[in-house]
Formats: sequence, C-alpha cells, structure tokens
Amino acid sequence: MTPVLVPGLVLWLAVTGALMAHADPNSAAADTLSAAAADSVATIQSAAVGGAAAVAQAAVQGKTTDTALEAVPFLTKVSHEPKAGVQADVRQYKYYGEDITTLTFREGAFKNTLNWSWEDYRKQQKTTENRSSQFNYGTGKMLPFAFNMNGSWNWSDDLTTNTVGYTNQSRRETKMLTASASPAKIQMGALTNSFKTIFELNDQKSVNQNQRNNFSELALSGGYQAGLEVADGIVLVGRVYGKTTSGDRYLGDSSSQSSASADSTGFGVYFSRGVGTGRFEVARSNMDRQYLDFRKNSNGLIDTVGLAEEEKVVQELETKDAVSVEFQNTFKLSRTSLSVTLGRDTDDQDYRVSRIGLKKRRQDRMNLTWSAKVGRDSLALSYKYSWKWDDQRIKEATAFRGKQFAKGRDFDMTWERPLIERTRMTFRYHEGLTQDIAENLYNQNDKDRLLTDTSLRLNREWPNLFRTSMIFSYKQAQDLSIRESRSSNNNIKDTYEISPTYLWTLSPWLTLDQSYQIFIQYTDYTYSELEAVGRSDNYNKRGNLSTKVTINPTSRLDVIVQHDYNKRFNATRTKTDVTGRSFYNKDQIQAINKVDLAIRFRATPDVTFEGATYQTRDAKDLLGSVEATTITHSGQVWVGVRVNKKWGKTRPLEVNAVVKKYNAYGPAVRETSADYWEADVWMKWSF
Repeated sequence: MTPVLVPGLVLWLAVTGALMAHADPNSAAADTLSAAAADSVATIQSAAVGGAAAVAQAAVQGKTTDTALEAVPFLTKVSHEPKAGVQADVRQYKYYGEDITTLTFREGAFKNTLNWSWEDYRKQQKTTENRSSQFNYGTGKMLPFAFNMNGSWNWSDDLTTNTVGYTNQSRRETKMLTASASPAKIQMGALTNSFKTIFELNDQKSVNQNQRNNFSELALSGGYQAGLEVADGIVLVGRVYGKTTSGDRYLGDSSSQSSASADSTGFGVYFSRGVGTGRFEVARSNMDRQYLDFRKNSNGLIDTVGLAEEEKVVQELETKDAVSVEFQNTFKLSRTSLSVTLGRDTDDQDYRVSRIGLKKRRQDRMNLTWSAKVGRDSLALSYKYSWKWDDQRIKEATAFRGKQFAKGRDFDMTWERPLIERTRMTFRYHEGLTQDIAENLYNQNDKDRLLTDTSLRLNREWPNLFRTSMIFSYKQAQDLSIRESRSSNNNIKDTYEISPTYLWTLSPWLTLDQSYQIFIQYTDYTYSELEAVGRSDNYNKRGNLSTKVTINPTSRLDVIVQHDYNKRFNATRTKTDVTGRSFYNKDQIQAINKVDLAIRFRATPDVTFEGATYQTRDAKDLLGSVEATTITHSGQVWVGVRVNKKWGKTRPLEVNAVVKKYNAYGPAVRETSADYWEADVWMKWSF
C-alpha cells in the first residue's frame, strides 16, 4: 500500500464502519480502547474544536442548534503543511520531508501525516531510507455513537556493509489499521451499560540477513461493562472482554496459520462514603496464541546452533492464565490521611515446544502511607512490602527447578518544618531490605542487600535575592551473599556527603551560583583479611567546587561562564592498630579543571548568533611501587547561527536554519570528530 491510497481507504472504511455500527447499535466493545485508538482521539481533538467553534459562532448569531448545524457546511476547514529539510552532523547526513493534511468537519476531524527520510552515515558504509504515513479520524458528535479510526504505514530499508566487506540489507514494511466504535452509555433500569468494539489489521513484510519474517493478521475484540449503585456512594461494576486473532505467518522458509484468543472477566466494588474512599477489584484473564518462532532455550533466547534448517523454526503454542486481586482504601480525617493498598498477582505461562516449558509466578504486595500536619510540622510515613516467587519446569523435565524468592521491605519517613524566618528543614530517612533466596541449587545467587539512607536539608531565603541550601547525607549499603562460593564480595559501603550551595542575584543582569561538595565512601570487605579472597578495603574521596556566573547585560545578549574544580583520591587500607584506627596508602590522586563559556546574541528577531567552548586539564598521579604522572588536555569550540523567518500575513511560510562549526581536541577525539560542520535547515508552508 502506498501513502497515496491511505486517505481513500480511510474514508471507505469510515463509511463502512459507520453503517455497520448503525445497523448493530448493541454490538459488544472492549472496556478500554487499544493504545493506538486512544492516541487518535488525542491527536484529532484540537482539530475537531474548529468545527465545534463554527457551530457555536452560528448559534451566537441567533440561530437554534438545528439551524446552526444547517448553517455550517459539512467540511469547515482544510489545512496543508508540507515541510522539507536537510541535516548534517559528525555522524550522518540526512534528508527529510513531512506533509500534514488536516480536514475539520462540522462535528469531527481527519488528519494524515506523511514522512520520508534518507540517511548516509559518515563513519561506516551504511544508508537507511524510511517512509511512513499515519492518519487519524474521529466523527466527534456527528453520529449517535463514538467512532474513531487510525492507521499507519511504515517502510524502511537499511543497507550496511561491515569492515570485512559483508553487506546486509534489512527491509521492513508494516501496515496497521484500527477502528473502534462505542455507543453512549445506555441506562437499563438501575444498570448503567457501556459497549465497545475494536477491529485491527496488522500486516508485515520483513527480510533481514536473508531471513523473512512476514505476517498478516486480523483481530476483533469487544467488551461490555455494567455498573449498579447499590447504595449511596457504593457502586458494583462487572466487566467482560474477548479478543480473537487469525492470520498467516512466514518465518524463514516456513509458513503456517497463526491464531490467538484472549478473554478476561472482572468485578469491582467502588465506594466513597464519609471519610473513606477506595475500591476492591478482581480480574481473571486467559490467552492462547499459536505462531511460528525460532527454537529457544530455557532462558527464552534463540538457540539454533548445530540444527538443520528445517529444525530451526517451530510451530509454537503459548498459553497464559492470570489472576489479579487488589484492594485500595484511603481515610482522610482533618489533617491526617491513611492509605492502604493490598494486592496479589498470579500467572501460569506455558510453551508447547520451547525449552522454557512452564513458568509459574506469584506476587503479593502491600503499601501503607500515613501523613499528618501538626502545627508547623508535616510528617509522612510509608511502608512497602513485596513478596514474590517464580518457578519453572523446563521442557521435558520431570520436576520444577525450585522457587526463586524475592522479598522486599522499604520504610520511608519525611519530616518538614519551618525553623526561623525564611528557613525550612527537610529530614528524610529510608531503610530498605531486599532478599533473593533460591529454594534448590538451580540458582545459588542467594543474597541480602540492606540500604540505609539519611539526609538533612536546610533551605533559606535571604533578603536581597540571596538563597542558600545545605545538604548533609549518610548512606550505608550492605551486600551479603549467603552461599560460600559467592561470599568473597560481601562488603559494607559507608558514604558521607556535605553539599552547601548558594544563588546570589547581584543585579537584574548578573547572578552568581556556587556549590561545593565533599564526598567520601569507605568500602570494607567482610573477608578481606583472608589471602584467598583477594579483596582490599579502600576509600575514595572527592571534592568538587562549581562556580557559575550568568550575565545578561542586554535583552539581546546572554553570557554564561562556569568553572569546575574536582579533586579525587583513591586509597587502600594497609593496617589497623590495636586501638581500631585504620591506615591507608593513597593509590591515585586526580585533579580536573574545566572552564566553560557560552554566548548567545540575538542580532535581529529572526537571527541569533551563538557559540560555546570548554577547556579541560586532567592531571593524574598513580602512586605505589611504580609511580607515574599523566596530564591530558582536551577542549572544544563551536560557533553557529540560527535563523527563523516567517512570511505572510498569517505567516504561512517558515524557514528555519541552524549551522554550527565544531573544532575539538583531546585523547578521546577521533579524526572525524576533530573538525566538522553541523547543519539543520528546513522550510514549512501552511495553507
């Protein structure tokens, strides 16, 4: 299908879908539209406003609603926005184009976007071409039901030659069409009913490394939801959903029919009475899917090494059953609130051919959050708990490998309080424990990780536009492997950090921003004293001073100057005396100086000149039995101009151009990145 045929196909399907939906207004529909259908509604919403505005304008002129509708033409507006451009940078050259067409109807809108691009890579023998077309259509209030349609067509061609001269062509073409219809909610006695139906078409033709991967499938889904208010503030809701898919698939030299079916049922109780609101939901879903696939190992990775061509592709049957239960409740009383969330998810996933075999999973979760405001203080406490496991019976095995358990517990506390005038304190504390436990010997990665994080932050607003902030932080991480074979890496990391900052607005055109950070981390290995372990306790310490000056002498000139000084020390512990004092030998000392300068000058409303540069000096001293000092210099400078010009009374013609010249040097700069141009020029026309 070419992009030219898309608009005609869209209008034909729109009319057909409208007639079918009108003939069967009680057809079932899914509770939730597909993601593509939902996106189409958001995309065309702004365009649909135009038609509604025209009707409103007619009504303002004294016409009734029916007369106003008759006074506005069916097609109220047509807009067209072609765009073309070219890009060039250190990586590639790119030519691209875009064309957007929007039709605004009296009660709906249609939008179609065409894209094309061609890229030629500088550092490798590689070219790519991409073409695409996307459309969105919605009837708005034109019909007695909501009807939305969207689709896409994508084509790509990637031609790459590697360093040994092998050329591979990867080509793919995909087509997607989604149409959904849902009547307005229907009241039947005390029941509130809603229906939705979705039609999907997916088609792909793909070749990569001389292997084809094609499929063509149709899918139809529908859902029904009913709600009943049994008491004031209490609503019962039931849902049912089903989907069926069928088509053909081609993988390599094999071909076969593909099919899939899925269904789900759900029940929920929703309440909002007095000081409490919440919900209780139960859902169960099932899925059967039959398709062609490459043979895979027990980890789900393609494993065709040593197999004959006819054995690499298999006819797979995948099934999945899942159950989800969740309860959520929130109590609010005066300045205090308590939120509780409990849930459980289980699923069984089985493969007929793949060595993955049968997988079972289960997860229980709990989340408690309490918050209160007492006087000038605000306090929030939360506790999260999760317990999950998964088990697997590999294909052709007689027993399960054993459950892999994962437990998690997290406690958080946040306390905020204003201290003296214009000064506020925030204290945070976090404690978290995660545990991985294997039931059998299949995976011996049993380990615990305990995290402790404490921080205190002080913020103050001084007179004369002066702000300061101070952060004190302490973190501890304990990693402990239970198995003897993995315990050599058991360690405890203690991290301390102090970071004061200030922002001083010296004048409306001059600001000074400075921050200082002291960071030190100690790593102690549990068994470092054993010769067989080969681990040494150590620390790394860093100090960083950053100074930034922003200058705006005029409304047309912006200047930013920044200097960063970073000092780093790495050291290894050599001994500990009888009093418990530790002694370290420094292994490395590093000092990094970096200066940045950025300038932007708006010469005219349409032309802006800009540029930036940085210079870095990195001095590193390696200490020990063999001492060495290395000093490296690196830097970059670029200058450019940015032009954005519009013409016409409504400015329908727009030209935008950005051109930059780069020069760089340093040990990590390649020849192609040392001297190059970067440009992006495009033109757009609206009519």
